[in-house]
Amino acid sequence: MLGQQLLRAGKLTERELERALSVQQDDPHQRLGGILVEQGSVGEDELVRHLRFQIEETIYDL
Repeated sequence: MLGQQLLRAGKLTERELERALSVQQDDPHQRLGGILVEQGSVGEDELVRHLRFQIEETIYDL
């Protein structure tokens, strides 16, 4: 969900997402957002903004 949201917002490329998902597949305990920040695909502020949006959407849907 986070990866798709970042893709739709134009903050991430398909290639960057695929690379991060590959890392996550090798180590399932790593969170996607952390991987994306670590590989320089998104900044921490951008990640926080999108995570906040995800949380707000979830709460709103309740």
